[in-house]
Amino acid sequence: MLAADTIGLRQQQRDTLIVLAREFDNTMRVIWTPVAKAIYANPGATDLQARRVQAARTPAAINYEEYRQLVLKALDASQIARLPDRPRFALSANALRAMGRAP
Repeated sequence: MLAADTIGLRQQQRDTLIVLAREFDNTMRVIWTPVAKAIYANPGATDLQARRVQAARTPAAINYEEYRQLVLKALDASQIARLPDRPRFALSANALRAMGRAP
């Protein structure tokens, strides 16, 4: 796991984060796979595809926020402070908005 030794993850935390990552990924696949398939099946329908993408952004953002909170609960403050910049930024409260991904 990225930075596991640097931030001092305990085995239970590692196990928890692995489960969370799998669940997060599975949920995102459920949200985005139909969108990707629809775009692939009809690439010329740009207005329709844009609406599909926009509609998927809200559940994806909700999923992101739920798992962000769970990850924050799994780590203590000193571990969060020792994270490299990118993962620490991804856990910040306004990360989706700053990335232009908020619904």
